[in-house]
Amino acid sequence: MREQILAAAKTEFARLGLRGASVRGIASGAGVTPAMINYHFQGKLGLYKEVVEAALQGLMVHLSGALLPDKRGGLGPALAGAY
Repeated sequence: MREQILAAAKTEFARLGLRGASVRGIASGAGVTPAMINYHFQGKLGLYKEVVEAALQGLMVHLSGALLPDKRGGLGPALAGAY
């Protein structure tokens, strides 16, 4: 259920931003009640923080792999491509 909510929230926040997204809209997209969002995430702001944190973690994993030197010992193309 948490993953369904996070997926729906990611879509809703990307489309409408923090202000435009609603707990009801996210709940509808996830197939849950708004109360479930409040229970699991303590409201819209808590949910937003988790969505942003997950995105940042994914970005860090992607960038950290690009910081490994290429065959010539350089970082330029790999880092630029990851960014």
